[in-house]
Amino acid sequence: MPDQTGDDANGRSIHNLQRAGVGRLFTARVKSLLCVGCDECLAVCKYGVLRRTADGKVEAKSGQHCAGCLKCVGVCRTKAIHILPGNCFARPR
Repeated sequence: MPDQTGDDANGRSIHNLQRAGVGRLFTARVKSLLCVGCDECLAVCKYGVLRRTADGKVEAKSGQHCAGCLKCVGVCRTKAIHILPGNCFARPR
């Protein structure tokens, strides 16, 4: 699991792992029924995984790589955000 700097236990940068062909490390999911559109999660996500929808709520962008820092989960007062393990295997090229 990455630490707060975005590095994993071996000191490798999440972005470097992704450039090397490693798949999604984590996937963010937002339950739209629970989201109240407070934008707290948007303010803390430095990876650009989340975005505002037309109805004022938040959703996870498809294809974006979540580093699993859990900052969005920590600030979500309605517990609408969940981080799931992703595909940690090399992508076929």
